[in-house]
Amino acid sequence: MLQQHKNIRHVPTGSVIASAAFGAWVLYKFIPPGFALIAAIFPAGITLFESVRAHYRKKADVVAETDISVLWQAVNLGGLAIVAITYVSAYLTHRTFFTSGIVCVAVIGTVLWQSRRWLGESYSAVPRVFPNHKLVAGGPYRLVRHPMYTYLIALLPALGLVFGAFRSPATAAGALVGTILFGTPLIKRALLEEELLGALPQTPETPRFIPTPRSLWRYLREPFLP
Repeated sequence: MLQQHKNIRHVPTGSVIASAAFGAWVLYKFIPPGFALIAAIFPAGITLFESVRAHYRKKADVVAETDISVLWQAVNLGGLAIVAITYVSAYLTHRTFFTSGIVCVAVIGTVLWQSRRWLGESYSAVPRVFPNHKLVAGGPYRLVRHPMYTYLIALLPALGLVFGAFRSPATAAGALVGTILFGTPLIKRALLEEELLGALPQTPETPRFIPTPRSLWRYLREPFLP
């Protein structure tokens, strides 16, 4: 039984990502699109919920921590608000969801959840160092050094595809501005995190935010879960 469980856990990432994309397409075709969207975004929602819970982890467990300023946090939330207003406006115009966006959301949400699983006990809502902290370099961390930040930013344009925000210049501009405002503080937080983890072994061959063909190939061959 233990060996079977081990085999299940070591399914290659490429197979899981392909299954997530195909599953999202099937859901969209055979159940109401609204339910398909909820199913696609569920992994990302679970990950964000765990971020809130992890934020209140006992201070006694933290060796060091840092974070962006309150101003940058306000910029982050402001970008999210702009995106939300833009996408509601786009949906009220088109009154439909779009398959391509739901598939993208399913894949991105799956990678976000995978990133959370690979971090294990090192997972936190803000950059922190815990006792016996180890740098994670497997799974999605072979693709980029900051997969959670990268895919949180990518999730917003994917949702824009869902709601048809890129079908008019006005809503496309709102989506772009909102994503930039949302993403810039996350990039700054990622750089602060690298400074905080500076004493740990680094992985300079892995790109910081944008995957390369080489890192993508390494990632797809990795086990989906550690």
